[in-house]
Amino acid sequence: MNYYFTSTIEYINTDNYVRAQEECTQAQELAQKLRDDSMKNRLQEYLIVIETVLLADESYADGDYEEANGYYLSAIDRARYADNVGTDYMEKKLDKISIFLSVEDEIALGDALMEQGDYEGAEEKYLLAKQAALSVHDVEGKQNAMDALEKLYQEKASAESEAQEAADSQAEKEVAAAEMMAAGDSACLEQDY
Repeated sequence: MNYYFTSTIEYINTDNYVRAQEECTQAQELAQKLRDDSMKNRLQEYLIVIETVLLADESYADGDYEEANGYYLSAIDRARYADNVGTDYMEKKLDKISIFLSVEDEIALGDALMEQGDYEGAEEKYLLAKQAALSVHDVEGKQNAMDALEKLYQEKASAESEAQEAADSQAEKEVAAAEMMAAGDSACLEQDY
């Protein structure tokens, strides 16, 4: 039983929660056969942490970062009853999740700024999202940030060309008005009413 318990801890320390679950289950079965209720309860706490981490890992792998975040937080909370094993692993995963979620948040903020016409602010947010995605090797987040940047540059170019067209039209109107005034002034000077 002690061998399986020690193996459980070793597997947790090497972030191999699948094997840790197997070893913990073996240790728990032996504790039950030996009628060691204290060890059985202790192993149950370890098993709860292990299973919660496995659920979190599954959600993380599926890209459901908010659900994974909840599971990791729950596992950290439960780990205090299991000698705080695996908390480093869980905290590292939570750090990565916060970066993944910040990528989504930065893109959303960039979208909002772009809708308001703040192209520089939007570009800054998209570049931050891209940088964060690169830091955790988030291919999808990086691609989303790149797509948002491309859309931003197209919209910015379109807005600039529309502004240029409006400025050209206004300039033409002002030139036409000035020519009319000049023609009126010259007609007045020639007394050609």
